[in-house]
Amino acid sequence: AKVEGIKLLEKRNDSNQNDVHIWLNPQNGIKIAKFIAEKLSEIDPDNSQKYQKNLAQFIKEVEFSGENIQTHLSEIKGEYIFYHDGYQYFEDYFGIKPLMIVSYNHDSELTFGSMKKIDALTKEGRVKCIFGVPQDERNSAMKLAENYKIKFAILDLIGLKERQKPNGYSALLRNMADDMTSCLK
Repeated sequence: AKVEGIKLLEKRNDSNQNDVHIWLNPQNGIKIAKFIAEKLSEIDPDNSQKYQKNLAQFIKEVEFSGENIQTHLSEIKGEYIFYHDGYQYFEDYFGIKPLMIVSYNHDSELTFGSMKKIDALTKEGRVKCIFGVPQDERNSAMKLAENYKIKFAILDLIGLKERQKPNGYSALLRNMADDMTSCLK
């Protein structure tokens, strides 16, 4: 978060703290990669050209993916709920907005006020999908979707599916967009 030029967003429920999910903004991802490539080049100057070549390829891939994701997500309108507030940077960068966010912390469960709002939104037929993080699969987010007979999908914001794959960062962003559009069809 201290890398120069990183876009920081405040937590939605606490303006005294920054949201830590900075990597979900592709421009932040590029700035972090540049910082890493510079540091590696300082530590290991013999391989500096390799680091710079990899950085250039990374930037090209992220920019290409970002354009495709933007097109892919442009059709999405607020027909969904995020159970966990971890996607703010992704939302901000790609210009999407959920109908509501249920929980602002991993530890908190559904409140009565949130339940009333979800009930109203679902009765109006406005919610097509609830998105959660992998941990939500075994708790309230999935149960909520089952109770209201709406779709549930996991949005993997840390890249569990992409581990050890080339272009993992771009794949993480693309998979999130694909999972969103698949659930909202």
